[in-house]
Amino acid sequence: MARRKPYPRPRSAADEDRYEHDDGTPRISFRIRRRYYDLVVAGVKRSEVRKASPYWMKHVTRLVEGYGRELPVSFVRCPIATFVCGRDVHRRHLVGIELRASGAEALGRELSGQGRADLGDGPVVVFNLGGPVE
Repeated sequence: MARRKPYPRPRSAADEDRYEHDDGTPRISFRIRRRYYDLVVAGVKRSEVRKASPYWMKHVTRLVEGYGRELPVSFVRCPIATFVCGRDVHRRHLVGIELRASGAEALGRELSGQGRADLGDGPVVVFNLGGPVE
């Protein structure tokens, strides 16, 4: 019996601008919980913190190419950070990236239980957010 081809996976808005925009602007996507998504949209949450895992460091390397690859970095041409929560998508300019020793240092407070589970005890990457993308 011949094997059927699987149906193509439907593309979401986040998938369409996965790594770069048509004009070559680099992009990065974050999937976040609703309460944090609402804070990003309102402009209250000005940074996104992620564990400095090989996955995130690969994306940091891609974003800082051409900027000397030293952290912290401030961008001349701002990459775009895409935030996804369910079907909602919001885009902000990414104005800088920093590497911090711990999540507590990055946030300036002790981590919650969920924060410890998400970030661990090691180094973290801080993505500094600018204004919304028009």
